[in-house]
Amino acid sequence: MNGESHDGPMKVACRICREPINEGARKCIHCDSFLDWRSWLGLSQTTLALLVALVSVVAASAPRLGDLLTPKFSELKISVRQVFAQQLELAVSNRGNRPGQLLSARLAAVMKTGKPSESVELGIAGAPAVAAEQDTLFGLSIPPAMVPPFLGWPHADVASVNVIARIREFNKEPEDRSIVLPLAQFRLLCRATEDLDTISRRAAGQSVDARLTSRCN
Repeated sequence: MNGESHDGPMKVACRICREPINEGARKCIHCDSFLDWRSWLGLSQTTLALLVALVSVVAASAPRLGDLLTPKFSELKISVRQVFAQQLELAVSNRGNRPGQLLSARLAAVMKTGKPSESVELGIAGAPAVAAEQDTLFGLSIPPAMVPPFLGWPHADVASVNVIARIREFNKEPEDRSIVLPLAQFRLLCRATEDLDTISRRAAGQSVDARLTSRCN
């Protein structure tokens, strides 16, 4: 009879107060308790407070937890950008989430005979740090004390030149990276250094033979 008795709808006991109610009722007419899905929302104030506190703690700690689980590293990529005046511009990109450093740099050449030259230390303009997820330009130049040995290279016999950059990445030991310096840019740096040397010597009252050809060709 579709769940009904002769006297009306079938009666069942409320699972909260045990009073008789119609079968399938969503709310007890005696204790006002919800008997459908809303009955699961009947949590105590203490339970609700604990749940709210738990959600707040999880939300507040999520960024810190994510930071703890994210690997900490720096990843430096180095390239030669251009020669500007007496400086060689070195571009250093950090693809990591921690800073790195450019500790030092030097020029090293190999002659056509295969013989390596004596390396020449370069001065670095600016702070050595490379911030996380940033690109940084460094100006490299030949310090005055290193100009004579640099210009003393047999430049006509130079076959290749590299910039040897000493770097430190996060949580790693320092290491050397070798970056090819195109010969055209090397010649530009050499001529600019030669011109500055000539100007400096004239300013110091030293005689300079204007007929001398460039040693950088």
